[in-house]
Formats: sequence, structure tokens, C-alpha cells
Amino acid sequence: MKIDFEKFSGAKNIFLIREKLNLSTDQLGSLTKKICDPYEGFFADGAVFLESLAPGEFKWHFFNSDGSSAEMCGNATRCAHAFVLKKISSAMTKISIQTGAGTITSESKNDFFHVQMSEPRQKLNLELTTAFFKSANDFEDFKKVASTSAYFVDTGVPHLVIVVNDWESALKLKSLWMFLRQHKFFVKGTNVTLIQPGKQAPTKAISFERGVDALPQSRMLVDAYRNFLLAEGDTARVVTLYQDLAMAKPSSVPAWTAYSRVCAEFGDALCAAKVTSGLARARTSFAVDDRPGTPHRRGLFARITPEQICAATGGVCTGS
Repeated sequence: MKIDFEKFSGAKNIFLIREKLNLSTDQLGSLTKKICDPYEGFFADGAVFLESLAPGEFKWHFFNSDGSSAEMCGNATRCAHAFVLKKISSAMTKISIQTGAGTITSESKNDFFHVQMSEPRQKLNLELTTAFFKSANDFEDFKKVASTSAYFVDTGVPHLVIVVNDWESALKLKSLWMFLRQHKFFVKGTNVTLIQPGKQAPTKAISFERGVDALPQSRMLVDAYRNFLLAEGDTARVVTLYQDLAMAKPSSVPAWTAYSRVCAEFGDALCAAKVTSGLARARTSFAVDDRPGTPHRRGLFARITPEQICAATGGVCTGS
């Protein structure tokens, strides 16, 4: 059986979207893990299955890339509306979607999507102390780049908002932000959103999301850092940045392809030679890139075809 999806990107959040299948929630979650996997699937942050209730009214079944259910996402809402216009009816410029955070509305005007979010369920000013961190050293690292006065808000999806004063250094502390996402203080976990308010320059922001631990989130972080380095005119470090990404994920074709593009733009002959050999190995290597002790979120082999996935799942096959 072939299952077709449409792939959409909203502010670099990538989603696979289609109308709802006649599968249970557990089955949809399992399918989402397969199709979103950066090695065995189609490299996405989540999947949306839309169920039509009435003309212009929908209910979504929304899953993170790890197969867990997700309540709400503004970017996913915009992408879902784009899917409706493309695949269901171009006349549905106004729609409503029943989500885990309540009913959300979206209106399309001049190729822009205007989403009416639900009212925040919870707002809380938080003082981050050493109790929020794995160690005293982590807390000291945190205080060097960020304010201890944070803000927690649940807009349907919980967010811990942290103001940072050193953007470049903050991006290097990814393991710290990932730890905060699952701290016991946050019953359902939380997205961690870093912001650096701009005075003369635009405000910067990036989120470390629950249920998104695979390469797509890493790529979003790398791309954000790349933009910062380019703004500083530091093209040499851009090349080094993408080389580090490729070396950290040696069997990831997407990572080596990204490195290839950077080499073509800013690199030299040595850079090109590294890419050529790296891509060749990635296309035939095993996915054993994780550090010891890292929980496995995928099968052993990196290069499994859709046909093999289909056979392994009893006929439930991913599509284009």
C-alpha cells in the first residue's frame, strides 16, 4: 500500500501532512516515527493527519518526529492550511482546526496565513536556580550567557522563555537547553525558547522543542548559527561549522549535502575532496553515529529503502 504525504516548511519547521488514515493513535505515532526519521524516512519535525468534520472545519492528529502526540504548533497550523488549499479546496481561505489546545482558526490573505492562537493557559515568572540544572557547573555556564529571570507560558504548548545576552555562546550550550526541556518542574516537559532582544538589530529567537531530538533540530540550530556567522562576515567558520555537523553524523546524507553546498560557496579544493569521500561513505554506511549511551530512536541501518520499510511494517508503506 502506498501512502502519499505533502511536505511543507513553516519558518524552517518541516511537516508531512495528509488526510487522516483509518489507523489508531498508536499506529499513527509509529508511522510518524518512520516517515520523519532523517535516515529511514523523509527528514521532518512532525506529521499532521487532518480529519474533515464539516466544510472548513477540521480536527488534526498531530505528532512529533519521535511519535509522541503534540497539542499545538503555529507553524504546523499554517502548513496545514496550505495543505487544505492545495489538496482539498482552494476556496477554503478561512478554516478552523480542533487541536489539543482548543479550536484554532486560520485565514489566508495574499499568500500569508494569519493564525488566531488560543489564550495562554498558564503564565508564570520563574527564577532559575541551581535546582533547575544537572550540576553547579552547568548553572555557572548558564549564568554567563543568560538571565536567571525566565518566563513560562503555556499557549497550548508549554514554553520556557529565557533571555540570553551572548547569542553565539548560548547556541553552544545545546545539551543544557535539552536538559531543561525535561526537567521535573515541567509536568508535560516544555519547549525552551531563547531570545535576544534587538535594539538596533532584529530580535533573535530559537526553540528547542519537545519530541524533536533528531537531525532536523540540529540542522535548525546549525542554520541559525550560520546566519549569525555570515552577518559577522566569518565564512571560514561557516565551513568549519558544517564540517563539524557532517563529521558528527557521518552516515547522514543530508548533513554531507549541506556541507557540500557550503564548500561550493565558501570552501576550497580540500573541502570539496572531503565532501566527495564523505558522501560516498554516507550512502553505504551504518547509522552508528551516536555517542555511547545515547537512546536509539531508529533501526540499525541508515540506508533502508521505502520498500523495506513497507515489508517490515506489514504493508504500511511511506510515500512521497
